[in-house]
Amino acid sequence: MITAEQNQALLAVGNAAAHHPGWADYTAYCLTRERGLRKDAFQHLTTFLAKAESWTFDQKVEFTSFLFPFFETVESADYGPFPSP
Repeated sequence: MITAEQNQALLAVGNAAAHHPGWADYTAYCLTRERGLRKDAFQHLTTFLAKAESWTFDQKVEFTSFLFPFFETVESADYGPFPSP
């Protein structure tokens, strides 16, 4: 079960990612996960990761540079927006 703080983190990161058109699937992951639709959210994440595999090094750095400040500034951001196996 995801907590209210984790939902807030998903919304914050998802809304920030929405400003970058190339990250639409990541945005969809965050916002769908926040709505409690875990299975659908992970389908968006799978699509996003597949696309990211073909990114240039600079595109990967851009996305990573976007994400890392949220670890420090958004409470509970380490769970929802940044899933790990």
